[in-house]
Amino acid sequence: MRVIENNQELRRYQLFEKGDLVGFAQYSMRDNELWLHYTQLKRRHKSEELVELLFGHILDDVHRRRLAIMPFCPAMRIYMAARPEYTYMVPEHWQRRFLSLPETPHRCLDRVRYTGSPKRRSTATVERPLVHLPLAPGYNPGSTASATFLDALRGT
Repeated sequence: MRVIENNQELRRYQLFEKGDLVGFAQYSMRDNELWLHYTQLKRRHKSEELVELLFGHILDDVHRRRLAIMPFCPAMRIYMAARPEYTYMVPEHWQRRFLSLPETPHRCLDRVRYTGSPKRRSTATVERPLVHLPLAPGYNPGSTASATFLDALRGT
């Protein structure tokens, strides 16, 4: 089950799947404008469907609250540019900057930030050899010279 909530304390729309946070869209507020900064997903949940679900929810919420949106997030700009029905939500003097399609076509997914390594492996079960570093010649941890050297390092 997928749930999207507006966490106003953290200023982000959070996307949950089966109770696990899989992504979010970070924003800030300026007067009656919601400034959407970026969108982030966990790499293993990379899906055009999830991004479109999140963006649709955000735009519906912004419309319901009668706010304007400033899509600084490149993924949201691509999403909105492909859907002219959302043009009215961007202040008129910013529409050309935010809603013009890029010269090279991109998908929303190409502009989302991802977390998690694509080839992450656990190192918890890997046995690592114990490496012994050679000590300086003549080093004796119990000698007076070694204690004097350590005291000099400590500044005593």
